[in-house]
Amino acid sequence: MKFRGVVIVVVLFVAVLSSQPLFAAYSTSLRERAENNDSEAQFNLGLSYEYGNNGVEKNLIEAVKWYRKSANLGNAKAQFCLGVCYANGNGVVQNYAEAVKWYRRGAEQGCKEAQLNLGVCYEYGDGVDKDFKEALTWYFKAALQGNDEAQYKVGFWLLMAKKPDEAVQWLQKSAKQGNERAKNAIKAISEQ
Repeated sequence: MKFRGVVIVVVLFVAVLSSQPLFAAYSTSLRERAENNDSEAQFNLGLSYEYGNNGVEKNLIEAVKWYRKSANLGNAKAQFCLGVCYANGNGVVQNYAEAVKWYRRGAEQGCKEAQLNLGVCYEYGDGVDKDFKEALTWYFKAALQGNDEAQYKVGFWLLMAKKPDEAVQWLQKSAKQGNERAKNAIKAISEQ
């Protein structure tokens, strides 16, 4: 029995070691596709550089480079990620107005994460004038696509607007997806 366990460990160890060339081959293939203007490959190469996986070392400047190439080809996920880079100053100088520009491009294509973040920008006045109505518009679009944080925010704003029945519906949708703030809000409402 001990021998079989050792064999399994050795086999797993060899499998892990042998997968390293697979990552290198994947990143080479990915880079080739990215360099040939494949926007999805450019986006994935950006992710690889942002997180330091798939055989490349973490490099936020390279991540931004590939996100921008993909975003300029219309990739909504890349537009969202480029917006995040600008909002957080990852690989670029922090610039909320530029973040809003990229969030808007992704949001207008239906990227729910970009819609949520654009709503946050309007709620807090990051890169745009504060506009709660505009924030709620973008939150609602993301919420309709199932974004749990947007559902929470819609529920929260409906509570503030004294519409508790509608608010609870959105909070419940969010809570079903595991959003703790929505769960806590529902609990607080039920205790009143």
